[in-house]
Amino acid sequence: MGDSLVLYAVGPEVTLRSLRVDASSVDSKRLTFHLEREWLQSEVNRGKRFAFSYEFSRQGAQRRSQVLDLVLQRKLYLPLPIIPDATQEDGDASYQGVVHPSRLESGAKVRIPAEAELGDGAEPAPTVNLHWEGHGSTGAAIVPRPPSGDTRLFTVPRSAMAANLGRRLWVYYTVTRAGETPRTSEKFELRVSDFDQRSYPIIQVEGAENRELKLHEVPVGGALCTLPFWTFMAEGQLLGIEALGRSASGQDVTHILRPPTEAVTYDEYSDGVIKAYLPKQFLGNLDLGKDFRLTVSASFDDGETWRAFPIVDLKLVS
Repeated sequence: MGDSLVLYAVGPEVTLRSLRVDASSVDSKRLTFHLEREWLQSEVNRGKRFAFSYEFSRQGAQRRSQVLDLVLQRKLYLPLPIIPDATQEDGDASYQGVVHPSRLESGAKVRIPAEAELGDGAEPAPTVNLHWEGHGSTGAAIVPRPPSGDTRLFTVPRSAMAANLGRRLWVYYTVTRAGETPRTSEKFELRVSDFDQRSYPIIQVEGAENRELKLHEVPVGGALCTLPFWTFMAEGQLLGIEALGRSASGQDVTHILRPPTEAVTYDEYSDGVIKAYLPKQFLGNLDLGKDFRLTVSASFDDGETWRAFPIVDLKLVS
């Protein structure tokens, strides 16, 4: 009894705690130092590395322990991400929601809740990524944490929106501490609704007036058909255009102006218009005075799903 002990906690600051061995310490065969909760949770110490050691002394003797290196960090808490523009539908669970594509034209905003514990303050800082687990080659994205500003608000790029129209995807975030495997947050199941058919552009046929196309006015090279820009149009999307009609002999005939396997080119995207020609020879074989139809179909997810643009019916007259 009577030995003196000092605990050293060396980090951003040096902290000392001392005690003297008494009868209770001898009986319990254990020595306990107390570090206050405020000290453990202070912003100065949080996430920092400390070297712990102790020293005992008595008259004529003094010894120092080996060093124990520790990082003071709170347990991670990774609740559901918040998607401000998402709403819940009847029957949705707490982890489900829906967002209309009109809210995503500048990309999707996703926030990590304020109560989430991400291990901030640690050195080196943990890596935080937002995962938008969408479809196709363009519908998924991993977004790193913003380096400045509101570091809990992520923006998923606009380019990752179109492939997910009318589909569900998982949205979550991960935290990776130095030397550890990534920890995954709770996952939010988001449904991105689709535009209705009327929201997509209508193909235009040069020379058509009042829903009629005059065969004798169609150039030898064919009637130019143009399809203007649509929301989320992007290079690489698949787009097909087809004409359907009835021949003079009463047979159903089709002509593919653009095969559905053809991708939107960079120039088409830059110009904001798709062009195709409806051959005069095909038109010349149709039954005059009857309607023919133009259909447009597009896929934004490498052909997994397709959506029909508005149908155009025109009467072919002489």
